[in-house]
Amino acid sequence: MMKKLWLVSVWFQIIWLVAVLGTDAWQWVTVCLVLATLIYTVIKQRIALERVIILAFVGVAVDLLNMKFDVIVFPSSQFPIWLMALWFAFSWYAYYIVQYVNRFPSALVSMIGGISGCLCYWAAQRLGAAQFGLPTLPVLLILWLEWTMICTLMLRIFRDVQLKNKELSSRHHSAMHNHKR
Repeated sequence: MMKKLWLVSVWFQIIWLVAVLGTDAWQWVTVCLVLATLIYTVIKQRIALERVIILAFVGVAVDLLNMKFDVIVFPSSQFPIWLMALWFAFSWYAYYIVQYVNRFPSALVSMIGGISGCLCYWAAQRLGAAQFGLPTLPVLLILWLEWTMICTLMLRIFRDVQLKNKELSSRHHSAMHNHKR
């Protein structure tokens, strides 16, 4: 199980690096990687794709507001395609990490997620993918608050899906065991 977490974490980081280092120049590479990831996952595993889409749309909406209020500034006035793809990649990743972090208190997971999220934006800004439209500290505080709320939502969206999957898996194993008798 930890091997799977390691694999999806490394894969998400690869997508993040392609998106942030490539920005507009590599946006279609990012889109293709994300689409391939989602298609593969839907074919190979039972995944709550509609919930992945919901979380991605929430993330895009938050970043649209960040753009509107000049919290984050991109070279183009249009919402970056690579960032939209990255939100779908994060939402896919969130589906997997919830099963590992749900044993911890939700408030702790959300706070740590808030820190991780704002640090990712800080790193992306340092790598030139975007600029902060306000001084760094207020932007980081805004991003931390947003990401804390996004992580809280992530836990709510995916926690019951993980429980259903465990229940279905238990039923399947039980049925297989009873069938062998």
